[in-house]
Amino acid sequence: MPSPFLRRLLLSLALLGLMSCTPPPSVEAPSTPVEEKGGSPEPQTEKAAASLQNDAPVDPLAGLKIARPEDRQDTPTIPPPANAIVLYDGKDLNGWVSTTNQGAPHWKQVEGGAIEVVKGGGIMTTRQFDGHFKLHVEFRVPYMPEATGQARGNSGVYLQGRYEVQVLDSYGLESKDDDCGGIYKVAVPKVNACKAPTVWQSYDIEFQAPRFQDGKKVENAWITVFQNGQQIHDHVEIPLDNTVAGLGGDPSQPGPIMLQDHNNPVQFRNIWLVPLDSATSSPASTDEDSNARSGA
Repeated sequence: MPSPFLRRLLLSLALLGLMSCTPPPSVEAPSTPVEEKGGSPEPQTEKAAASLQNDAPVDPLAGLKIARPEDRQDTPTIPPPANAIVLYDGKDLNGWVSTTNQGAPHWKQVEGGAIEVVKGGGIMTTRQFDGHFKLHVEFRVPYMPEATGQARGNSGVYLQGRYEVQVLDSYGLESKDDDCGGIYKVAVPKVNACKAPTVWQSYDIEFQAPRFQDGKKVENAWITVFQNGQQIHDHVEIPLDNTVAGLGGDPSQPGPIMLQDHNNPVQFRNIWLVPLDSATSSPASTDEDSNARSGA
């Protein structure tokens, strides 16, 4: 039998051998989570997606039901004929004054050779017109989806400063005498010929001033209107001497062309007038007139 000393020695050696055979504790490396299919994109991808969305074109008429693709297309502009009196050619407002104080007009020139209504009063020509003439005006109304009725792109074109053809966003509506193309509070357009808002439109207006003899009116003013090439009024008599918000004055006297301020940023361009034979109640149609009326 081994001595006590030897037994203790053998036990110590055995314990040392067990310790040397035990593997050191393992240290696990931090695991990298693997993106599962269908998971959230990485932050950089999110930023890229947001950028693409921001760069996408914005539809200015979002939310508006468009009846026909051509309702989004501008009516072709018509250059003034050789015998026209050019009232506004996109360069300046020489020949116009403010209706408020007869001073320099305060409306602003905008891109594309147009003028835009600025709150504070309308503008009118310094030149006065009488008799029989044709007026060409191009205009566009803003899209104001939160507004309704007469607060939606309102302005007006006044013949002799007295007789208004209404300008308004009346797209898609059943027309009344105070809608776009209406002879204000006098006559309803035969058809709603309006384009969508923000799209350029045109009026070709034939006007005959009232006739007077010995100071007495013997014939009412009358008017024929083409909007975007469609006839909306045909030789309509105007029994009034002044429609709402007109300048008034003696109806036997000449008057200016006036554009109304109704606090909406309506735009106008390419305004010209052709004098016609005032002795003729309805002038003979020419190729030039037909082209202007059809929008060619």
